[in-house]
Amino acid sequence: MRLPNYGRTNAGSRPTEGDAALQFNDLRNTYSVTGAGVAVGLISDGIFGITDALASGNLPASALNRDGGDKLISTTGGVTAVSFRADGDLEAGLSNGSKGAEGTAMLEIVHDIAPDANLRFANFATDLEFMAAVDYLAAISDIVIDDIAWFGLAYDQSSSISVNTATELNRASNPIRGYYTSVGNHARRHYQGPYADSGIAGAPTVGFSGNLHLFQPTADTTACLDGTSSVANFMVLFGGQTAAVFLSWDDTFGAAANDYDLFVYDPLAGSVVASSISDNPGVTPDPFEMVAFTNTTGANRTYYIYVQNSANLASPKTIELFVFGGVSCTDGTTMNFNTLGSSVPAQGDAGGGVVSVGAISASDPGFDSIELFSSRGPTNNGVMKPDVSAADGVSVTGSGGFSSSFFGTSAAAPHVAALAALLLEIRPDLMSGEQGDDPAADRATRRSAIVDTTIDLGASGPDNTFGSGRVNGPIAGPSLAPAPGPEPVPSLSAIGLAAAWVAMAIAFATAIQRSRRLGHVGRR
Repeated sequence: MRLPNYGRTNAGSRPTEGDAALQFNDLRNTYSVTGAGVAVGLISDGIFGITDALASGNLPASALNRDGGDKLISTTGGVTAVSFRADGDLEAGLSNGSKGAEGTAMLEIVHDIAPDANLRFANFATDLEFMAAVDYLAAISDIVIDDIAWFGLAYDQSSSISVNTATELNRASNPIRGYYTSVGNHARRHYQGPYADSGIAGAPTVGFSGNLHLFQPTADTTACLDGTSSVANFMVLFGGQTAAVFLSWDDTFGAAANDYDLFVYDPLAGSVVASSISDNPGVTPDPFEMVAFTNTTGANRTYYIYVQNSANLASPKTIELFVFGGVSCTDGTTMNFNTLGSSVPAQGDAGGGVVSVGAISASDPGFDSIELFSSRGPTNNGVMKPDVSAADGVSVTGSGGFSSSFFGTSAAAPHVAALAALLLEIRPDLMSGEQGDDPAADRATRRSAIVDTTIDLGASGPDNTFGSGRVNGPIAGPSLAPAPGPEPVPSLSAIGLAAAWVAMAIAFATAIQRSRRLGHVGRR
């Protein structure tokens, strides 16, 4: 028995600018493809606003089924949707009591690029519901996409979330041929570094024994407010703003061997405002602590984040923080000490051929600068992520109160999934059901057509900022389209062969007679 884990989205009658920027329009025109016959499944927080998106023609015609309380419980037609939430609400968001419209915005992007693709949708609330949604869509779709990040899990491809996604993508009985996920928007809310003993006892400040970790700038970790080493990682919250802080370290999940604790301290009040002091590994076997708190002072307030070696019994481990809510620096970092690298959460780290997508603004003049927030690899087991990059900062209708300018890796990922749908229409033999079906080979071929045809950006070759590079339609299409072969030689039946010989004999005799006549003329 355990408490459930909850996911976070990565997010924002208008065509996406990414269509032209990534030259998908050229791909459609060259091969006359629209995604017809390809099923694309999508998982996000909800499809609130779908009524408006349908009315404006930004999604294919669909029928909406509501219960007696006006709750949207299913859709059929161009968009087929089912909820895996306990409440069955397709319009519910991931925050309690909220409505979620990000799914609507992502569906609009796919529809802009692959207008004839069959769209499927599923939403969820908990990790178990998310995995059920993945299982469901992988069993009925050719392409599946999500934009969900998970914290409080391992970030080394071994979490139950990431393993399940990779398993379903590679299940031989599933029709799925590609899975795409956003790599995450967490490069500016992440810290990672080896535990450094400050020699400063935490007891006078936090009330528990054990020395505090020393945060310090390094080649990988910046300090935007104060470049000196400190036992506190600073963050600023506006009045009424809520923050969440996730702490983990590199023990094995389910078998933690060390104990670190997490505290948030208000220096003006001189008191701890939030703490997480689980007994690891005695009671809690995971190397994880988490706090959430709200600034109730009515004014902007600076808070200190402390990480403590509980009773000084823990061996030095790599400390990792993800912080949501604060805005400490003008560059958007949420805390003073920030580490861009290895900022990929669970699901964004998934292996097994899952493609994680980073974000480049469609309005970037050179279309070659990664968004500052786009998570960077490697994963905590050293695997390069993202795999590719695509456009964000694109236009959607804003239905359901969603922003009409959609930023984030949540916007980039559906561009790549829609490209995959166009490529599958070019090569329908890569979909399931053909004679001699080889799912593993089909998936590898389709993945290579996208990942290996990117435009290289940043450092030469694949890297942990852009992945293999920015996806491109006109390069991906020819790599997958069958090469033209020689004109076929028609087969001849016995009767046809005899007729051919007769025709040749007649032609030969005619040629001889003609040459004789020409010879007489010449002699005269």
